[in-house]
Amino acid sequence: MHTNMITGKKYVGITKLKANERWNNGLGYSANRKFYRDIEKYGWDSFSHDILEDNLNYIDAKKKETELIKKYNLKENGYNCLNSKSEKTFDYHDFVSLNMKDYKYVNTYNYFTRIPNMFVQNNLSKTFGINRIFLVVFILIDRNRSFEDFSWITIGDVLRLCNYKLTSRKPRIFYEVVKSLLFLKENYFIETNFDYHTINYDDCIKIKIISKNFDATSNFTKLYGKDFDTIMMADSSLNRENILVAFLYINSYIGCRPRQNDGSEYENAKDNPEAFYRSIKHMAEELSMSKDTINQCIEYLTKPSDDISALLIKREVGSVQPDKSKPPKNVPNIYVLNKEGYKQEIEWALNKMIDLYKTEEFYPTKSGNYRFEK
Repeated sequence: MHTNMITGKKYVGITKLKANERWNNGLGYSANRKFYRDIEKYGWDSFSHDILEDNLNYIDAKKKETELIKKYNLKENGYNCLNSKSEKTFDYHDFVSLNMKDYKYVNTYNYFTRIPNMFVQNNLSKTFGINRIFLVVFILIDRNRSFEDFSWITIGDVLRLCNYKLTSRKPRIFYEVVKSLLFLKENYFIETNFDYHTINYDDCIKIKIISKNFDATSNFTKLYGKDFDTIMMADSSLNRENILVAFLYINSYIGCRPRQNDGSEYENAKDNPEAFYRSIKHMAEELSMSKDTINQCIEYLTKPSDDISALLIKREVGSVQPDKSKPPKNVPNIYVLNKEGYKQEIEWALNKMIDLYKTEEFYPTKSGNYRFEK
């Protein structure tokens, strides 16, 4: 809700974009003549801006918007517009509602995609000749699939999700998305027959998923819907695909602990900590990314925001000095998934590293003051 603090007039709206992206300092409402006229007259700073509710599905958001417009009579006394003369008398909610109290809106919060580790633990460009946006294409195909293993995507969906601009002159990344789809087709992950010479941003591409190849049964990484959404909402100068690559790479080395035969308990959990402890240098070499870029990606993944928890927990380990005649050598940090039991995983990982580096203690580094003694 935007309120003119001088006149008291209000505007209520809904959006699936980030708030500041939708508002755009008032420019986002240039199509609304009566609202934008007062924005120009009084200035955007003369309005208060309140997010009333968040994380609603479209139906609930639209219903709430309609209620508030009616409550404050915003089409007559505010900035909300009448789309047509007939809308004054047309009631969109004069139907009889069903009594569906037990119905719950189902979203993709806990849904996960199985991504083969060969696409995560190798540099895609060097190994397969495809761009990192391939991972976004793969994930979107799976998220949009039906029970019959059909999926529909547009290239515009992929680019918008990654925060690329859609211009009249198609950028190189547009063709990288097409190439990713052809790669999946040629390697029998999918079947599709779109005309890649004439395809446009919002042309719907129908895809048949070949599940026996697309759904990896071993050596795969799980990516949950909530984690993917968090990465794709990154408000950063970093390329979102880079953040995705870094997270998937780290995650692919974490969740591989063997279970007991009945599947109820983990077997030898302390000997198989769900933790990642490789050097930034090693990651940079495997992924062909600069150490600075990887550090920035990890900083995003380990830093919570006001309303979103960090995806990874970082524990600085320190340094080791096996040879007292030589300078101390920094030890890789430990990263674990931000979920229940992460402290225990860190402790197990520390014990493993004690054995790995054949030491009895880790010394603090310049960037941390952690000290562990056996």
